[in-house]
Amino acid sequence: MLAIIVAIPAFAAVGDDNFTANQTDVSSCAINVLGVDENTANAEATWQALTYSCPAGTYLPDGDTWDTDNQYTNNNCATCPTGSYCAGSGSTPFTYSESADQGITACPSGYPNSSAHSSAESSCYRTCAASDVAHLKSGGTVSGRYYSGNNNQCEPADAQQCAGGYHYVASVPDLWSIYQNAIPTVEYMDGRLIVGISDNYENVSATLVFQSQCSTQSGTAIDSANVTTLSTLPDSAGQYCWCQLSQYRIINSGVTTTYRTPGPWVSIKDMDSAATCASGCLYMCGGNNFTDPALARERLFRSNNPAPASCTANTITLNWKDATGETHATTQCTYGEGITTPTTAPTKRGHTFTGWRFVAPSNN
Repeated sequence: MLAIIVAIPAFAAVGDDNFTANQTDVSSCAINVLGVDENTANAEATWQALTYSCPAGTYLPDGDTWDTDNQYTNNNCATCPTGSYCAGSGSTPFTYSESADQGITACPSGYPNSSAHSSAESSCYRTCAASDVAHLKSGGTVSGRYYSGNNNQCEPADAQQCAGGYHYVASVPDLWSIYQNAIPTVEYMDGRLIVGISDNYENVSATLVFQSQCSTQSGTAIDSANVTTLSTLPDSAGQYCWCQLSQYRIINSGVTTTYRTPGPWVSIKDMDSAATCASGCLYMCGGNNFTDPALARERLFRSNNPAPASCTANTITLNWKDATGETHATTQCTYGEGITTPTTAPTKRGHTFTGWRFVAPSNN
């Protein structure tokens, strides 16, 4: 038997070669590239999907909905719509898809609402109910939002909604939330740092005034996890730079409110010398908190202790009378809580003290 060995030439798989536009290859017109050696060869186009980095508060829409390749801003990422939240692509960009939106999540059923440009589930909220506000009068009305994560920001609608024994305390805005949705403007004027922020999605803007102070008092700087805050500083000359939110003005839907209560001093940086601190502390205050995203800006913005409006118990002064009708002792109580009587009892000749009782105040 003869062994017949047939030599079979090796051919590259058809389609392995990839050709780009305006290219010439002198040896490619062959069967191992085209798959045929006569008549017609068809070259199919090949594609690689693009990737898109979307910032927090935006998402990458389904490509089938695009009218053009650049119809959206932010690298063709769309603003997160109401009722949803969009965390952004983070360190892993989204890959173009013609079948699904990427990076958008509907708010949970219990908290179905959100503002446009929301970036986390904590931005989802429901409408407030009367039961969400303590010490509301019967039939009182409420405003505000109850956010996912048991974050109750509900409040009495105005100063007339509190029950008897309670008084209205106005809200203190959350400057950090406003800042997170805004690009601040910064200027230095008369030894103060003026920061303007505007949240285009909530129709809220603010002007904040910060001041700096150098001191011999050291503290843990703001780029640490444990930032030092103090109500007062011992002096105004030293190597340690501190910053304080001294006042701010909020414009909410056209209504302006000015707050002038200074916040605590926040430790910013050891400037190495008193001279360096004196010349650069204010600029360091601005740079550390409004320019460099790696540092903990939140501490200064939340130094105003944000809180919704509330109905707060009245403090009542108690005058405990003696035998002549003069005041024997004065104490205070908080409405709805307990009473502590004076430690000593009054005396009256020929009588035994049996106690006090409250009488209705005179209308005169």
